[in-house]
Parts: sequence; C-alpha cells; structure tokens
Amino acid sequence: MAIKYHSGRRIQAVTTDNGAYSQGFSGTWGKDPSGSQFEVSNGKINFLDNTSAAGDRTWLDLGASVSTTEWVLRFRFSFSTLTNGTFYYEFDAGLSDSTVNNMTNQNFIGVRVLPSRFNNLWRPRTCNGSSTPRQGATANIEQWFSTNTNYYAEIKRTSASNWSISLSTTDAYDGDIQDNSYTDAGSSTGLRYFKFGDAVTNSGSGFTMKGVCDVFEFYNGVTTVTPYPPANAQSSSRFEETDTRKIYYKDSVSWKELDGGEIPNYTSESWYEQLSGETP
Repeated sequence: MAIKYHSGRRIQAVTTDNGAYSQGFSGTWGKDPSGSQFEVSNGKINFLDNTSAAGDRTWLDLGASVSTTEWVLRFRFSFSTLTNGTFYYEFDAGLSDSTVNNMTNQNFIGVRVLPSRFNNLWRPRTCNGSSTPRQGATANIEQWFSTNTNYYAEIKRTSASNWSISLSTTDAYDGDIQDNSYTDAGSSTGLRYFKFGDAVTNSGSGFTMKGVCDVFEFYNGVTTVTPYPPANAQSSSRFEETDTRKIYYKDSVSWKELDGGEIPNYTSESWYEQLSGETP
C-alpha cells in the first residue's frame, strides 16, 4: 500500500487495500445440508465432525475475479475435542470451483487435515476437475495435533502452476511447523469459493472432532501480505482503518491501538499524556 498522509500525519485505509478481494467472516456464507455441523456463526466457523456430519460444509463466494496466478489464503483453526474411536475424522479447507461436497469431482487447492491418532496427517491437495479433495494428496506429511492450540495455515498460489502451503504456531505465518512448495496447480482453475468441510467418510463409531476456524483472510492478486498498519510510516503517525473503525498511533518503536490497552507502553511522554489525559 502506498502511504498517503492527510493533515496531522493521518493515514487512512481499509483492510482490503492490500489487494484483498474478501477478508474476514463478513458476507453471505452458504452451508449444506441445512443442518450442517460446519457453519459460520458469531464471526467464526464452528465445526463438529462425527457420523452425522458426512458431507457437511460451509463456503464463501469470493467472486469470479479470483486470480489464476497470485493469491494468499490464511486461516486459523483449533480443536476443542479430539476423541479417538474406531475410525477417523478429517476436514478439508481451500479454494474450489464448486460448493459440492468433498467426495465429488472438482477443481481445488487446499489441504486435508487428519488429526486422529490413526492418521495424524497434513495433506496438501490439488484437484483438476476429475478428482476429489477427499481422495489422494500432493504429499502425506505426518503432523500431530493437540486440543486448545491455535494453528495458522497459509496457502499461496504463486504462478499458474506453482503453489505453497505452510502451518505455523503464530500469526507470523512463518511455517515453523510445516512449509512446502509444489508445482501441480496448473489444472486447478475457476477457483472462487473458500470451502471448509467434512471429509464425507464418517463410518465407525466413538470419534468426535470439534473446533473452530476463527481467522479467515483472502488476498487476491498478491503473493505477499503487507502488515497493517504500514510498518514504514513516520513516527507520531495516526492510522485510521476506516472499515473496522480501529485507530492506531505510532511511537518510535511500533504501532499501538487506541483503546487496545497499550497506552502505558508508549515511548513518548507527549503521546501518553495526549491519549490518557494523565501526566506521565
């Protein structure tokens, strides 16, 4: 984002100024079936996978202008319950050209996540219209998952055929758990739906996977994400994020959000006094 200053070193932008076509859980989310145990409510995807969730899924239409060469998808997920039974559970997440279930042929770039003790797998996956997200994978990578732990996934399309996927422990998205690149995305076209759903093979008994996906970001036409507010802004700048109404001030160290509980950490006494109304 090119920085444009207004009077008083004010900077104004919206969260979509970074090339994001859609970001966050706003918009109309679809789900199928009507009683799907994968659905968006209270600003997050709530998911419950058991024998009753076969084919359950939710999705957001990103529009027909999704780039065929450059985009970044980020989401955070966590598990509150992982109960091992006689079979296993799985969720599949990524971009698809269709809202059909994950056992139906489609174009797809994403990942299969299998956190049960029978599998413990992280499976990057592409589909070319004659295959399904549920079956097969670009790679089978062992990955153990825990409850009450945040996992940050980032999927990037970097050219017509190249893509990468990482799994991290923080929102730095630095791939400290998994970080891999592949070249099999060329046939995955027409991608416009972010889809998060069940694997459609819920047989067996005694297993439950429950959790949330509470961060979703999609950036269209870019391969890198510039942090907000802009890191190279002048000290004493004010950043106004107009779509969220959040306001940030920058001291000599970093940005700090107004009403974010960080006023005592300002390095400048004049800023502290102006924002708190107290004399430091």
